[in-house]
Amino acid sequence: YWFLPGEEEKARALFAEFAPTLDFFESEVGPYPFGDEKLGVVETPHKGMEHQTINAYGNDYAKAPEGFDWLFQHEFAHEYFGNQLTAANWDDYWLHEGYGTYMQPLYGRWREGEARYATMLADERGKIANLRPIISG
Repeated sequence: YWFLPGEEEKARALFAEFAPTLDFFESEVGPYPFGDEKLGVVETPHKGMEHQTINAYGNDYAKAPEGFDWLFQHEFAHEYFGNQLTAANWDDYWLHEGYGTYMQPLYGRWREGEARYATMLADERGKIANLRPIISG
């Protein structure tokens, strides 16, 4: 884990999330695809971006209401399937991002049970329901 100067305390707290997150993914999806390489994170001044074996992280150590770092968990989700496909066009982009988004309610269930899963999934559905179509012209 590479972090920016002055962030060591917060970085250590995020680093403590690595093992449980990996345990979750391996129990739900299977072995980490790059287990013979690394699980890396580098803190950056921008939000986040997945890269094979090392994710850029710029969430300012913000936690989801459920108590985990949502951006770390989301970008790590891409290590399983998201990095193994390329969307043909923007209509297919949900295949890439949808997986990372869905893994968060599943993580909630793994950590706290069915009630947490249902609540987090309802929150995600609410976000989608509040989207408005973009009209061009």
